[in-house]
Amino acid sequence: MTVRRIQLPDEMNAADTLPGADYVCVFELPIRESSTRSPQDWARAVFEGAPPLLRWFIRTGWRFPLRFDLAPPGAPNHVLGGRIVLDERTTFVMELCSPLMTARDIVLIEQARIVLATLVRYRRPIARPLWSAAAVIHHRIMPYLLTRAAG
Repeated sequence: MTVRRIQLPDEMNAADTLPGADYVCVFELPIRESSTRSPQDWARAVFEGAPPLLRWFIRTGWRFPLRFDLAPPGAPNHVLGGRIVLDERTTFVMELCSPLMTARDIVLIEQARIVLATLVRYRRPIARPLWSAAAVIHHRIMPYLLTRAAG
């Protein structure tokens, strides 16, 4: 199974993903059609199932340079500190907010694939260069985390 980068699917455009997003990055991974994982299960496997050091690195990056307001680990209605804003049969959305930007991670399950999108809307001019630096890391970590979650 190979993760590849794709365009934002129409199904995600139709949902209230993040109007006015300044950054969009979408990854796709083929999965077995018999998979019984819900979109939330996939989100938890991707983010909370990361190796402990990588999980710490992600939370630290979200919290300090990006200044996301995170819930404590294990908080109800949150995944790795991000607030769950939508949890349906085929779609899951978690939101991370800071004074600088708003980000949403969206998981979509379709027949034989999982799609994970990250959308970011900047609130302050400094957010663009901060997220640009984070995006370099994001592009490397997300395929690894998706592949590992599919394990």
